[in-house]
Amino acid sequence: MPSSSSRSPGRAVAEVFSSALPGREEASPLRSFRMLSALFSNALPVICIILPQFVFLCHLAGHASSNNISLYFIDRREYSSFQEKKEFFVFPTPFGRFLNGMNRSRLLVAMALAFSLISLLIGIVQIGVQSRESRFSTPTSNFLTAGQAGIARIDIIGAIEDGFSAPGSTGAQDVVDQIEEAAQSPSIRGILLYVNSPGGTVGATRRIYDALLEVRSKKPIVAVVTDVAASGGYYVASAADAIFAYESSILGSIGAIAIHPNIGPFLDKHGVQIQTLTAGRYKDSSYPFRNLTEEERQMYQQVLDDAYQQFLADVAEGRKKSIKDVREWADGRIYSGRQAKAIQMIDDLGGEKEAVEKLKIILKTDEDLPVYRVEPDFMDRFFANMGGPGLSMQKAHSEAVASPFRFSGVLYMAPMGLGQIPGWMELGSPRGVQ
Repeated sequence: MPSSSSRSPGRAVAEVFSSALPGREEASPLRSFRMLSALFSNALPVICIILPQFVFLCHLAGHASSNNISLYFIDRREYSSFQEKKEFFVFPTPFGRFLNGMNRSRLLVAMALAFSLISLLIGIVQIGVQSRESRFSTPTSNFLTAGQAGIARIDIIGAIEDGFSAPGSTGAQDVVDQIEEAAQSPSIRGILLYVNSPGGTVGATRRIYDALLEVRSKKPIVAVVTDVAASGGYYVASAADAIFAYESSILGSIGAIAIHPNIGPFLDKHGVQIQTLTAGRYKDSSYPFRNLTEEERQMYQQVLDDAYQQFLADVAEGRKKSIKDVREWADGRIYSGRQAKAIQMIDDLGGEKEAVEKLKIILKTDEDLPVYRVEPDFMDRFFANMGGPGLSMQKAHSEAVASPFRFSGVLYMAPMGLGQIPGWMELGSPRGVQ
């Protein structure tokens, strides 16, 4: 057994973290680096919020000192009696008298240390919570760096959109990149598809579906549905070799619908006149200022029928069933997980554990296969901690487009939509959520 003096600094740090945070099987310099990285990314948002206040306080103290102006820390109950004076009064607090009696320099240093300590503790607590996750959750920067043979978990969470993922949505570009990495990595034996999505745009959904279907011929894929896999969410899941869901999961909503609001009478009532100039016979058919003509209704119905047939064909191919069998339950209805199993919409009831066991059965192996997850990068973690979906411009745009009363005219299509068809916007469910 090597002596403590022969251990590397990285190994020593790893052992300290492993002993302090339960749930880790072994220590390694790489794991300690990941923990320190997670600690820094979790603590940084807190520091960024507090640091400007601290800098302002230092500036205020320096300004007060250079101008011979007193700087007081006062009790809240004393604030009203000091309002008429020309001194600076900062931080009215129950501890005002105590703080006011301290040396200014020492006080500022103490506050800086306190802020840093609070940020550090918050980071440690979050890492402690993360360390208690399932032993299958093994973070990695990408699947190509996975060492031990294992399974790649790819998340489809929230609305499926084109481009890159944002808090509350899944970007097709990120997912396809992960699928390709999993396919190329010699250490990845199979893919666990983790689905919790109400659907998405037609192009992004189809892109993920095609990528999964291509990889399925090389490596097995098993999907697990947590809360919902509706419309485009189920579309993606159908590309897996097997689908698991909980009894209370919601699946289905396979179909097509277009909503064309007519707000013309409302505008007339309020004296608003709309003048439309077009070049092209049907160019203004998407705008909600008049009813559709019968010819326009037929035109859009043909588009819906074609999208529905394409959806049925893809689901049938993914589930290895006939279009006739799929059509029996793919009529827009939603099902619980128990109902979905009864009609063979899914293969079995269960969660991640059962899905992993199914992958091992397909792979014909009994070895313990860890599940690798792509760890969010620094900026994703930073913005998620700072405000989550509220900071996502992409999500804000999608929510704005989803309004059924936008004057630009929105085509709503479940499960997905028609994307950027001229004169239309995006697709989504009737309630405006992809």
